[in-house]
Amino acid sequence: MPNMQERLDAAVDKAEVDTGLLHNVVHGSITTEVTTEGGKVPSVAKVLNDMRVLMEADEAILYLIANGDSTTIVHTKNGDVPSAAKIIHDTKTAMDADAQIFHDIANGDADTVVHTENGDVPSVAKAIQDTRNTIQSGTNDLVEQAQTAATTATEQATQSKSAALRAIEAETASKQALKDAQTWVDGTDEEVAALGGRHSAREWVELAEETTKGSFPTTVSGVATANQTILPLPEALGAIDQVLMVSVENLSLMPDTYTLSNDGNSVILQYPLSANERWCVKYLTDFQSMGAALDAVLYEDM
Repeated sequence: MPNMQERLDAAVDKAEVDTGLLHNVVHGSITTEVTTEGGKVPSVAKVLNDMRVLMEADEAILYLIANGDSTTIVHTKNGDVPSAAKIIHDTKTAMDADAQIFHDIANGDADTVVHTENGDVPSVAKAIQDTRNTIQSGTNDLVEQAQTAATTATEQATQSKSAALRAIEAETASKQALKDAQTWVDGTDEEVAALGGRHSAREWVELAEETTKGSFPTTVSGVATANQTILPLPEALGAIDQVLMVSVENLSLMPDTYTLSNDGNSVILQYPLSANERWCVKYLTDFQSMGAALDAVLYEDM
């Protein structure tokens, strides 16, 4: 273990070394860097000189930024920086461009489209014209739709009117058919003749009552072949100007749908019969009404 003297001598030696290092730091030149246990330490002169150099560089940068022309770009550690003049010039150029864009938008004609950084912009005049055209187009569409609707309504009204007229005509025809049927039942000979017949059912009954009173009905019947229109009568039944009633399947035919042949030996139908339809011809005698005859239709065994 070192004694006191040895420790004192070591401390003195270390102090002398540190004093030398500190001397070099304080009195070294602008390039001096002193090596210490903690690393290299620049002299005071070097620190001051480095600061001066940096300040002079920054001063030069600031000078160029402040005094450079409209094209000056200063290179710094953090990138290129335009001079104040360039900033002002670029700003003025951009403002002039924007002013020209605003001018073109405000004063352009109805065809002007201005190109901007965010896309094409129509002039005020063009925007107004486009809006007017859109409104006019919409108005034309509305007018066309209104005209179409009016035409459709007119056509529907015409169709409704036609339907109403057809309904009236059908009602008139129905009434006329009812009137004609009534004429066939009990009309005068003149009224029946106007419809193409000779006597009404009532007249036929009256004639039968006058000409055949006291006798009995005679009937002939059969089964039709396809398209048969002639119903043969036996000699006992055949007689000109006698009253006959013709029935098909128990349905009495109207007098205007058949005629008696000139020789009185057959009935001629206006409409052909279907195969296997049952027909009957009755010679009307001694009854008081056509209704009694309709209820007395009989068929022979076939």
